[in-house]
Amino acid sequence: MSIKLVAIDLDQTLLRADKTYDVERFEAVVEQLTQQGVMVCIATGNSYHKIVEFFSASVLEKLHLAGDNGNFIMCDHEVEQVIGIERQTFLKLCDYFEGKENFFICISTGEVSYMNVSEGIGFEKILKYNNEYKIVQDFSEIPEEQVATKIAIFSPRSLARNKVIAKELSDQFADLSVVTSGDDWVDAYHYEGGKGSAIQFFKERYQLKPEEVMAFGDSLNDESMMKEVKYSVAMSNADTDLALHCQYKIGSNEEQAVIDILERLVNEPDAQFMDQYEMNR
Repeated sequence: MSIKLVAIDLDQTLLRADKTYDVERFEAVVEQLTQQGVMVCIATGNSYHKIVEFFSASVLEKLHLAGDNGNFIMCDHEVEQVIGIERQTFLKLCDYFEGKENFFICISTGEVSYMNVSEGIGFEKILKYNNEYKIVQDFSEIPEEQVATKIAIFSPRSLARNKVIAKELSDQFADLSVVTSGDDWVDAYHYEGGKGSAIQFFKERYQLKPEEVMAFGDSLNDESMMKEVKYSVAMSNADTDLALHCQYKIGSNEEQAVIDILERLVNEPDAQFMDQYEMNR
């Protein structure tokens, strides 16, 4: 059975640490896969307005985009699915951090992000991941018609400490999924959302089986999509807790290992070559 859908995380997966990737190789392989009927999805914690910065217009036409950890899906420049957080919930979460030092919150609505800082390290870090943003004094100023798709919390602590914080938030907010996203970030979104929900969306729309889907990731915000596919692929630089949920492990983002696999997939669409990357062999 051939692969029909490939889902790829961005940061620390496709992208190197300096936010670059081998553009020429990636564009060529996306073109080849598309011609063969394989869909390529970018499944990332980045919002739509940041995702488009990394790809040319010609490639964007071929990509499916699942931003905000899969909660804001765009296909052919049309919004296909939005999974939002209840307004009362995200305001309550913001109140939870009131008075706590060194936590910086950014609330995304898919096409624009809101933050309540305008300078300092929190602002600079949030700005790295957001092109379209508005600054508010209080998050209650977010218009009621806006649907919050992701809450990103910049927390300059160790990954281990942020995992504890994510667990504490999960215990406090039963209607949210809370995960770490890289070393400095904790992401919260609707418990029915996540990258796994985006994979479910495509599987249902195109009648795909798990064995027809391959996913690449490095952080715990990728975990939910790994549970939806047969070919769950961790980078060698992945969080070890994410790797536990993956069947395969490849090279690192710095080595552009994702593109290596995609190029092989063009010639070996049944993905049997992935056996050599299977863990615990």
